[in-house]
Amino acid sequence: MKKQLNFIDLFSGAGGFTSGFIKAGFKCLGSFDNWQPAIETHETNYKNIKIYKKSIQEYTNNSIKQIFTNKKIDVVIGGPPCQGFSSIGKKNQNDIRNNLVFEYARFVRVINPEFFVMENVSGLSHPKNIFILNRIIKNYKSYGYNIKYKN
Repeated sequence: MKKQLNFIDLFSGAGGFTSGFIKAGFKCLGSFDNWQPAIETHETNYKNIKIYKKSIQEYTNNSIKQIFTNKKIDVVIGGPPCQGFSSIGKKNQNDIRNNLVFEYARFVRVINPEFFVMENVSGLSHPKNIFILNRIIKNYKSYGYNIKYKN
């Protein structure tokens, strides 16, 4: 019998990524988002999944460890905000939300899952943003992960 893998969803929104992983046989141990309309939809769609309602920046490394004490997290999934990297909109390289990709990485480092899936826009690999992508890759490699990405 195949072991069911546990995951958490960062920047879960209404739960689209969560839905896909549940349908693939994974078990969600928690979702994180701080946008009230998304939280309300998530709570309606996933009554049995705990949603953590603060910005992930507000969770210390110790609080992350405490939340998941005695719980094995095999996978971290999520899609950090992409407005600053997107090919549409303002394309603001100084958008403060751009730094949330590094908060996602911090969660991965603290939890140390078997693997993670981070979704973002292809604009992250655009020449004006490539320094951020390279920094992200360098961080994950320093944590011991092999990185593959697609545009």
